[in-house]
Amino acid sequence: MTSLSDSAFAYCESLSSISLPKSLKKIGFKALNGTSLKEVKVAKGSKYFSTKKGVLFNKKKTTLVYYPTQKKGSSYTVPSSVKTIASGAFAGDMDIYSANPHLKKLILPKKLKKVEADAFSYTKISTFKFKGANPKFGKAAFAGADAKILYPKKHRKCWSSAIKALKEEYMSGSSDDEDEDETYLTFAWF
Repeated sequence: MTSLSDSAFAYCESLSSISLPKSLKKIGFKALNGTSLKEVKVAKGSKYFSTKKGVLFNKKKTTLVYYPTQKKGSSYTVPSSVKTIASGAFAGDMDIYSANPHLKKLILPKKLKKVEADAFSYTKISTFKFKGANPKFGKAAFAGADAKILYPKKHRKCWSSAIKALKEEYMSGSSDDEDEDETYLTFAWF
């Protein structure tokens, strides 16, 4: 097997463990979301993926690919090597309770450059603490979230454009989907 298609195991609530083969090269959007996974394992010798404490990354740990839906712990610090949060990595679904119910605070590294589309959509995370300058946010990165975004005081100038863009995306009432859940974001520096 070389790839998992989009939503391959999505909402398979009975899936509580998985070991990805070393031949796997690609994982599709939300391929593992909505499962009962507490951790992900990757076969030794994989050239494309790795794990750390059950969280799935690319081999070099520069992209966080997936945070398990049932991983315990109310807070998680993303490793400092991570530059990208992949699309759907922490996402839930607006119709099905599928986001991690335990994770409430996420601490993101200084070198983070990109948060892909839907990375945190419908998450249960209530606090995002970014340690560095603002990353580039993909479309609907925080759709359906109710969260506080914290950012460093020394970077408040560069965060101002990101905050403006996020407020425009979520607070303008111009959603393409009238059934979409409300998104509530607040911003503060530390």
